[in-house]
Amino acid sequence: MSKIEEALKKAREMQVAGAPGGPVADNAVAGGAAVEIARMAEPAPRSNADLAARRIIFPAMRDLRVRDSFRDLRTSVLQRCDGANAVILVTSATPDGGNSFVALNLAAAFAFDENRTALLVDCNLNEPAHDSLVVGENPLGLTDFLRDESVGVSQIIHPTGVARLRAIPIGQNKDPGPEYFALLRMQKLFRELKQRYRERFIVVDAPSVGASADVRMLAELCDLAVLVVPYAAATDAQIEAAVNSIGEQRLLGTVINNEPSSGLLARWL
Repeated sequence: MSKIEEALKKAREMQVAGAPGGPVADNAVAGGAAVEIARMAEPAPRSNADLAARRIIFPAMRDLRVRDSFRDLRTSVLQRCDGANAVILVTSATPDGGNSFVALNLAAAFAFDENRTALLVDCNLNEPAHDSLVVGENPLGLTDFLRDESVGVSQIIHPTGVARLRAIPIGQNKDPGPEYFALLRMQKLFRELKQRYRERFIVVDAPSVGASADVRMLAELCDLAVLVVPYAAATDAQIEAAVNSIGEQRLLGTVINNEPSSGLLARWL
């Protein structure tokens, strides 16, 4: 019996018993979360070939080095969080540094675990990278939520075709206004995303530090940050500026992207 099946069984038993009390209430929350995860149906599940073409990790990958690198990164986050969920910022020291690739696959690594879910939030207004990941046409997204108070949180969260992975795209409104990351509604969004499901990890794909001054504001809304540094393509000054923008107390670590390898991505299948 899987962990989710065990949790579902426990939740049903507690509903029958109906017993009050602190410990039962805690178990009920956990059981309810398991029920919600089990109900996360994918309207259009992606094949392994599609995942490989999109450079998304999956359990049955032939080359395990890529997959396990992101699982190790996930483990580092879990150890730092000490059992709690978190909002994790992913940015890069330079433009085109690979932060979108890392953010997507860190979220996918969290979604491997049948007891957790992941939410990928695209915050890169100028170069959104995840629109095609969302299942559905012209979906509402982050900018629509920020500009229109009639748009609810549930309306901007969309399936991706990857089990237990949801995404918030940039949205249809490409001009939400200046300093939109500083809006109170943005703060409310991140707070609600984290509190609604405590087994959910939120991964924020942010602009690179070199391309946007908004990273500092975004970092203030996040618990942890991962800095992506392209191999042999960032100066010490750029890395230092990125760390200062993120804040050393928030920085989990760095990921070196595009290290030389021999056809690594070609062997994902």
